[in-house]
Amino acid sequence: MILLLAGAFSTHVSGQRAEKVINKEYAINQGFTLGIDNKYGEIRIGNWDKDELSVVVTVIAESRSNDRAEELLDKVEIDISESKNEVDFETHIANNGMSGKNKINVVYEVRTPAWINVGLAQSYGNVFIQEITGVADLEVRYGSLTANSLALEDEEAWNALSLAYGEASIEYVSALGLEVKYSEVNISESMILDVESAYSKLYFGNLNDLMAESKYDKIAAAYLGGALELESAYTQVSVDQVSRDFTGINIGMKYGNFKAGLQEGTSFEIDAEVSYGSVNIPEGQFTMDRSNTGQYVEGTVGSSPQAVVIATLKYGNLVLD
Repeated sequence: MILLLAGAFSTHVSGQRAEKVINKEYAINQGFTLGIDNKYGEIRIGNWDKDELSVVVTVIAESRSNDRAEELLDKVEIDISESKNEVDFETHIANNGMSGKNKINVVYEVRTPAWINVGLAQSYGNVFIQEITGVADLEVRYGSLTANSLALEDEEAWNALSLAYGEASIEYVSALGLEVKYSEVNISESMILDVESAYSKLYFGNLNDLMAESKYDKIAAAYLGGALELESAYTQVSVDQVSRDFTGINIGMKYGNFKAGLQEGTSFEIDAEVSYGSVNIPEGQFTMDRSNTGQYVEGTVGSSPQAVVIATLKYGNLVLD
């Protein structure tokens, strides 16, 4: 159940700046969800070893005079909805509060056990997360996400991130559904990613499994340990090294190249058709049929292959070396 431990509200005016602070504390249990919908500011999630949730909301308004700063501050409302297993905060800014020389900054400082579930939406600002082991449902527009760890305790669950016109940097994530437009994403280590992206740059470090639909992107990974499935157009894909224990690659690409380095001893079956491009793979037991418009390759590379490479490319090259 939710138990309100404390609540406080204060207002301060100084110079051409006005400020108000809302402080909420709750006793929480496993399965609890925190929701924040914010704009023009930041959401900062830090952890502690208490079964308690602390949320401090600081609203800062700046304008050309004290009176205007106070008026601007009054345009900002923080709606709070509380129920047994969830609390939701939503920032409302009335009537063009950000026009002219007016500035509003709304900062949520959160302390919580890592096991909480979160639903965070931030527009025109940044999100910082230390660690979440519950489910994280994240949305960032015109801002950035920085997360240290999104390691789900529930192996059947998925995190979600919707990112547009922004940047995301994640050190570790177990399972993530990712929607990206006009953005840049860096994920150092992941177990499974399901990606839908357009007009973006995606950089992955140690990647286990990746499923992706991509248009007009650049995708680069340092290491692939498991399986890769890709449908793309006008996208360039590179993998520095594919593990000898990888489980499969299945790609359909138009107007893009796929290039991957192979760990020594890697073996696989291959069924690849390339139109208006070329195939470059290590020596093996395969047939390669050439035509005026492309190449078709079927057979094996290496001994005792367990993995399969299936590739269909149009106006692009397939390179496995």
